[in-house]
Amino acid sequence: MIKYTKIYVLIAVLFLIQACGSTNEKNNKESAISAADAIAQRRAVIKRDSTLIANKRLKAWNDLVAISPTYTNPKGTIIYHKAEVNPTFIGGDKAMMKYLRGSIEYPEQAEKDKLEGTVFVDFVVSSEGNVNEVEVTSATSSDVDQAFRNEAVRLVSSMPKWTPGKQNNQPVNVKYSIPITFQIL
Repeated sequence: MIKYTKIYVLIAVLFLIQACGSTNEKNNKESAISAADAIAQRRAVIKRDSTLIANKRLKAWNDLVAISPTYTNPKGTIIYHKAEVNPTFIGGDKAMMKYLRGSIEYPEQAEKDKLEGTVFVDFVVSSEGNVNEVEVTSATSSDVDQAFRNEAVRLVSSMPKWTPGKQNNQPVNVKYSIPITFQIL
């Protein structure tokens, strides 16, 4: 009888362990799903905010172009807001995306803190195709890490030469803007 009692107790303990294991597996799966949902929600907010900012910037840019097609920077250089032919990254947009993905260095602390966001970088493509006057002008939120801003400036400043914009078939300096999204893979 004692032998059978021990077996029953052993079976009961095994069922209990299995039940707890199933609960833990279920909790782990639910936790992973809720973490994935939180990331997806955060990314949806970033995408929404990026779109809103991009639309506002485009409207402001169109208003500016309507007032004046050019401006003069502090050095006295004439810069076009929009040229007849805008500058292009050599190889096109796909080549630029490849460059950005291959050259970006995700800020270490931002990665540890699982921070993500989008910054908008304005710069001038000179009549020689060089990138200069690089600055971050907008971000998806005020809590976008300063390291993102610094990395975006570094990334754009180190871009290879572009094909310059043209006005009246002559190369000219043109202001350009791109969003850079920092997203943990």
